[in-house]
Amino acid sequence: MLQIAKNVREAARVNFALFVIVGILGVGIWPAIYLIKRTKKINDALGAEVIASWIPVTVLILLIISLVCRFFGSSDDIVGLGELLALVNGVIYIVMAFKAKRAIESVVIDQWGIASYKLNVVYTFFFTIFYVVYCLNDLDTVVTRSGRADLPVAAHA
Repeated sequence: MLQIAKNVREAARVNFALFVIVGILGVGIWPAIYLIKRTKKINDALGAEVIASWIPVTVLILLIISLVCRFFGSSDDIVGLGELLALVNGVIYIVMAFKAKRAIESVVIDQWGIASYKLNVVYTFFFTIFYVVYCLNDLDTVVTRSGRADLPVAAHA
């Protein structure tokens, strides 16, 4: 079980502080690119669909169109469209974060048998992708603290 958690950490591997800073300074483009590059690895390592494969591409496209409309729009209608697309993008991030939360909890609780594992709903809502990536990077610590590190996954199914 610890090896699977380490594989998930390796698949999601990122310096978390740098991930947040670049994500904020880069107006959200880096988290979308990170998702495009890492979604398949994370899903394969965890053995569940944490993030649907179409979400990162959709988020990046909406983000780019939104930024172009907001910063290069010549009329209020174009700028308003950019704001609307940014809102839609935020909703997609929130929905994706809650689906990822549910998938991660399902694997850890149901398959790994760590019944006390719960992701924080407030953090999931406000920090979306940042919190999901943090939790993926922290899975090996959770398994080690649970005292179930050396048990096989099949024993919990």
